[in-house]
Amino acid sequence: MKKSLTFLLLTLHTVVFAQFNISINGSTPAPQETIDTAIVRIGYTVFSISDTTKRDKSTEDYLILEVGSKYSKFYSDNARRRDSLMNAVLERSAGSGNIQFTPELLKSNNIKSGGSRDIIFKNLSENKLTFIGSIARSHY
Repeated sequence: MKKSLTFLLLTLHTVVFAQFNISINGSTPAPQETIDTAIVRIGYTVFSISDTTKRDKSTEDYLILEVGSKYSKFYSDNARRRDSLMNAVLERSAGSGNIQFTPELLKSNNIKSGGSRDIIFKNLSENKLTFIGSIARSHY
């Protein structure tokens, strides 16, 4: 079993879209660039409790670590899926002013409401980390 899992992980290839969307005052985002290809993609299901006095109220997130030959990327798949859905809804309702982004829409697409929007990139050769965090709706 261990050999099968190792073989599966070593043969699994995924493109790492380690990129930034830069938009200033609603301008067109900057072009995106693929900087590496993942050799291994590992998923983690994480349960956390933000208030220890309410231990029955936990949140669930699915975190992804993608490792390539030059870079690694660590992020929440829940947040990625939620942001993708929100972008699709915004595109469909462009100009109409009628945006329907509800908890039911998340549930119908099997997307959890939690998930950190933070992303961590690591340049493996230089051993440097780049952390992209959010404050309100802005990424830094």
